[in-house]
Amino acid sequence: MDFPKGKLEPGETNEMAAVREVGEETGLTIDLNKGFEYQISYKFRVGDELVSKQVVFFTSRVETKNVVISHEHNGFVWLPYEKMRQI
Repeated sequence: MDFPKGKLEPGETNEMAAVREVGEETGLTIDLNKGFEYQISYKFRVGDELVSKQVVFFTSRVETKNVVISHEHNGFVWLPYEKMRQI
C-alpha cells in the first residue's frame, strides 16, 4: 500500500503539494484537516545511489468517493480512520 506523494514544486508548501498530488494521482479534491501532520524520513537505493526521502502526511476530507487513479498506482481502498491507523 502506498499514498499519493511527490516532490515540492517551486514556491509550494507541503500542504499545497499534498492537495496537488492527491488531485493528480486520484482525481479527488481534498480539504486538509488542520492540526494533523506526520513526517517520516527514509533511505533507499537506486542502483549504487543512496536516496534520502522525507514525506509529510496529512488527513483530509473529500466530497466525493469517485476515484480515478493515475498510472502510478494499481488500486485503492476506502478505510475507516481506526482501520487505517492499524496499517
